[in-house]
Amino acid sequence: MAERAVGSGSEFQSGRLACAIARATEWRSCVLATLSWRSLSASTLPAMSGPAEPAEPAEPASVLSTDVTVSLVEKKTQLSKADVLRLFGAIEGTGFNASGQMYRKSNPQPLDYGDVKAILEYFEGISGVRTERLVRNSPFVLGLPRSVLGTFDENKRYVEEMLELRDAELGKIISSNAYILTRHAGATARPCVEYLMGTLGLTKDEVRSIVLRFPRILLLSSAKMEDVRVVLREMVGVEGEEFGRMMYKFPPLGGLSASKLKAARDWLVARGIKEKEQLRSVVTKFPQFLSHDLEAKMEPIVAYLRRDLGLPMDVVARALTTAPDLFGRSLETIKRNAEAVRALGLTDIDLTRYLSAFPGGLKIDVSKEPYKSKLVFLEGNLGQLPKMTLPVHPMYLTYGHARIASRGLFLQEKGRSTNGVTAWLSASDDVFAEKFARSGLEEYAAFRRRLDAAG
Repeated sequence: MAERAVGSGSEFQSGRLACAIARATEWRSCVLATLSWRSLSASTLPAMSGPAEPAEPAEPASVLSTDVTVSLVEKKTQLSKADVLRLFGAIEGTGFNASGQMYRKSNPQPLDYGDVKAILEYFEGISGVRTERLVRNSPFVLGLPRSVLGTFDENKRYVEEMLELRDAELGKIISSNAYILTRHAGATARPCVEYLMGTLGLTKDEVRSIVLRFPRILLLSSAKMEDVRVVLREMVGVEGEEFGRMMYKFPPLGGLSASKLKAARDWLVARGIKEKEQLRSVVTKFPQFLSHDLEAKMEPIVAYLRRDLGLPMDVVARALTTAPDLFGRSLETIKRNAEAVRALGLTDIDLTRYLSAFPGGLKIDVSKEPYKSKLVFLEGNLGQLPKMTLPVHPMYLTYGHARIASRGLFLQEKGRSTNGVTAWLSASDDVFAEKFARSGLEEYAAFRRRLDAAG
């Protein structure tokens, strides 16, 4: 079953995808962690033994729990009765084996009111927990007996102390994924953290940040992450600490399959990005790319750039290697940004020149701040039309408005030319003052102070 794109720090979007990833990455001991409330209707529940096979959850119509239990969950989570019934229908027909794998019960049982109440009250007692979010993200904890609360408490303390969590940080993590409390933290979370800090060289603060953004990382084995690192090293030359930076940017990277990684590499090669250094540049700058659905996400963007904007393939390839995060935008956003540039009066040839020099140009909307005011200053104060300047000096847009204004106005005060904007914007203060303004650094500094005082 094909994997779909996984966004930076985002939830896996379907139960079928989640189980496919669980099978592909051998997350068999934490399959429950890959299922979320919003995927219940399409979940696939692995069989009790042997290869994980698709199996449909029990239908909501089979709900056996009493009305008082349903009402309890309604009240504590603010979910509708229909949502609670749908949730219960899946939970009642689901069991867990000793290794944490889920299986479909042949004889569904109603949820025990006392167990459900104890579980909910336990989580309510943790600072920062949002009960509705917890139940949506980790619904199957409601099907566990209250006897697990001792294990929950032990793992909670372990994770809190190991990561030196502050204030309500643990509550935030649990709200996103309560399943981390169901596995022995010393056997799962600890090896994960030790790998991130020891092998990949991340600091404790960085690891804490990863866990806060993607709690599921604590259920991922160090062996799996190492497999991904090895594949990337052999495929594009990524080294250990470099992989650590990629994991920090995009924690779900550690759970991607080798076939997914290789498919992304092959897609780039087919589009002219063949050198290992080029490939490495793409994946290190924007590791999220490796998780994208190539056909559904990437192809439409490339087709738009090539067909609608008329960009040569070498310009598209340059964008992929120098500004790969452009391809993380939605196609609608890219179209809107392209139209905003065209609205300045740029022709197709001008647009090609603009994007050849500034591949990330379609990441920004020039009709909005802070770019709009820069263009107003360019035309109103410097007397240069954006349609004439941007194809030649597109990097003008990347400089801060204060730098643009202080230097542009100083040149005008000294009677000097403001043409070639990126040349005088990119120079250091002393070079700008001496070479372009034919003045001195002290006089330029005094001018800036007067400008700041004038507001």
